[in-house]
Formats: sequence, C-alpha cells, structure tokens
Amino acid sequence: MSRLELHMEGLADTSKWIRSFIMETQGLAVADCRAHAFELMGLLSKYLSASGDPMTQEDCCTIFWHRDEFEKAFERERRNLDVFVVEPKGIYDTRKLIESPEEKYPDRLRKAFTPEILKDLQQAGRCLAFDCPTACAFHIFRATESLMLSYYEFLAGQPWSLPKNKDWNAYINHLRLKGAPDNIAARLDEIRLLERNPYLHPEKTVSLEEAPVQFELCTGVIFYMTQEMTR
Repeated sequence: MSRLELHMEGLADTSKWIRSFIMETQGLAVADCRAHAFELMGLLSKYLSASGDPMTQEDCCTIFWHRDEFEKAFERERRNLDVFVVEPKGIYDTRKLIESPEEKYPDRLRKAFTPEILKDLQQAGRCLAFDCPTACAFHIFRATESLMLSYYEFLAGQPWSLPKNKDWNAYINHLRLKGAPDNIAARLDEIRLLERNPYLHPEKTVSLEEAPVQFELCTGVIFYMTQEMTR
C-alpha cells in the first residue's frame, strides 16, 4: 500500500469516528465539541470525495486547529455529563438490553407483541442492564402474562371473556383446554410454580444472579408462544 493510500485510509477512519461521535452525542450538553466535530467532518469529506482535492498547508493547519479546539472543548464539557458504566449481564449485549431487547426475536415474531407486551419487555431489559433485578422480574412476568392472554385469544379465536384474576394456574389450564402444546404449557407452569409465585411476597427479592435466569426463562416461552401465533 502506498503512502498516499495509507494517508487516505487514516482520513477515512478519522471521518468515520467523528461521524459516530456526532450521532452518539445528539441531545448531550457538548455543543462546542459537536461544532468542531461538524467542521472536521466537512473538511475531511472534501478530501475523501471523488474529486480528491489536494490538501494544502493551510488546510492542514485548519484541521489541526479544529482538532485541538475539539479536545479542549471535550475536556471542558465532559465535566457536565453524567457518565456511568453498565457492566455486561451474562451473554447479553448491554446496549441491546437498554435500547432494543425485542430484537432478540425475528421480525415475524415481534408482530405478536401488543404495545403493552413490548413496553414491559423493554422495561425488563433496561432493569436487567441497570441492576434492578426485582423490577426486571416484575416486568418480564408481566410481559409473559400479557402474551398468555393474547395466546389464549389466538387459540380460542375470540377475546378473553373469563375473569382476569392474575391466576397463572387458571390461565395455563384454559390454554391447555384450547390446545396449547405441552412444551408451552409445561414451561409456563414451571415458571409459575418455581419462579413467579415465590416472588409475589414483598419480603422476597430477586438477586442479581437470578434475574438473567428469569429473563431467559420468560423470553424463551415468549418465543414459543409467538412462534405458534405467527405460523
């Protein structure tokens, strides 16, 4: 690779980093940083364009000036940011847990999610990411319960007309009567008996180690129910 090619590759990598910085800092209190980043991106784009304008000494000075000013602004403005570190939770990607845990499922399965189910699933993912294990369990159990009712309506071919008394045992029995397969009913019953019911008591809390397991159990049975609903 020639020196010119190496030079252009370096400019391209820098431009890509600046573009990512601009996208990821939208809405943050780093106005001066972003202003210099936009200037740098515009300057670099000119030399990376198809026309390939030659870079003059004056251009280099302008780029270095904006780089130096960007660094000064970042050092100043970063003090106004609330920065925290979110540790990974098992094998889950932290950003996905926070922003889009529903992407665990294929598009066709997500069509079975009502707005309420989607909201609880998203809240469960965020609670898991931010070390709120009992809240994570609360939301993932709610998402599972809401889907159980939707699944019943799918099997029955009509809206749920029985009392909504939050009794998973009754829900599961009605699902069985409507033909829910054992791999779904048995999983739901296991979650009800061993995971959900014990944590209904106020004195019982979910540990950080237990939350990912409960999240996985519920998202697993959610997969099988939505798979049946979207065949």
